[in-house]
Order: sequence, then structure tokens, then C-alpha cells
Amino acid sequence: MADNPFLSIVSTAEAFELTTPTREESLSYQAKLLGLWEQQQRVLGYTEASIANNSRNLDTFLTLSGKFIWEVTTYDVDRFYEQLVGRGLAYSTRRKYQSVITTFLDSLRSRHAHDIWQRYRVAVPAVLDKFNRHTHRQDDREDAVVPPARRRPRTVLGRAQRRVSHRQKVCASGTRLHVVSAPGPGWPENQ
Repeated sequence: MADNPFLSIVSTAEAFELTTPTREESLSYQAKLLGLWEQQQRVLGYTEASIANNSRNLDTFLTLSGKFIWEVTTYDVDRFYEQLVGRGLAYSTRRKYQSVITTFLDSLRSRHAHDIWQRYRVAVPAVLDKFNRHTHRQDDREDAVVPPARRRPRTVLGRAQRRVSHRQKVCASGTRLHVVSAPGPGWPENQ
């Protein structure tokens, strides 16, 4: 071990001081990760407008959370989503924010997880799961939802009910039974 310049014995405090990046280094590293993610989107064929929109959405999330992407938790995402609901954004817009966060974290997990672990000793977080992912349901409305007006649709079933009630009237008036039960086109008009 003495002839290997890369191995040395250090205390835990020394190791932590040597490996913990400063805030400026972390900001620079996060900017690098965002730049690599933008390049990845270009390779996948995203338009420049979509890439700019995705970057803006992710930057909004990171600014409001006040944390680096590898430090965010499910609480941060839930709080951010509540703020989006409070701003009155459309469901599709809120799901787009969620999709951008998930896509970026998936990219980090698949391509940069080891490097993040080496620098910060944290795993890339999985902050959205089936319990806090907001889907196409409209269950996050703040205003009261008015139930639909009760209408009687004119359907095949409605026509059948009208025929039955007409047959009952014909039977009550003394018409023969086989005439009442005989279906036909335009019945009972042609009787």
C-alpha cells in the first residue's frame, strides 16, 4: 500500500472535509448536470422551445425548493405541487412540471448516480411514486365542483320504456294480447 499514491489512511473528519464540495462547486456541478440533460433532450429530438420550457420548469422547482436536485424530498415536491394548485394552473401544466422533475431524476439515476454518490454520498432521490403522483384525475380542485344537471337522455332504453308504457295502455283498453305483443316496424302506429 505504501507504493500506491492513491490510497492513504485518513480520519472520518478529514475524509469528509476532503470530499464535501463547497456550495459554489455544487452549483457548478448542478449546472453541468442540467446542461448534459439539455444535450440529451436534443439527441432525443426535442425542439428548442420544449427544451427551454423543460429547463425553465425545472429551474422554477429548484428555486422554490431551495435545494440541490440530489437533496429534494417527497415533501418538497408535494409542497411545490400545492403551490401550483394555488396559482390556478391547468392540470396539464401541473403534470408537465411533474413530468420534467421525473425525467430529470431518471436521467440522473441512469447516467450520473455513481458520480453523485461519490461526491455527496447520497442516492438520487425517487420523489414521485404512485402515492403522490398526480394523474389525469381532477381531484386537486380548490373550488366546489357542481354536479352535472340531471337530464333524461333519449336513448334506446328510453324508447323501449315508452313502448312498454304504450303497450300497457293498449292492453288496458281491451286489445287482443297477440296484437300487443307483436313487435313490428312503427308499431303501434300501423295497428
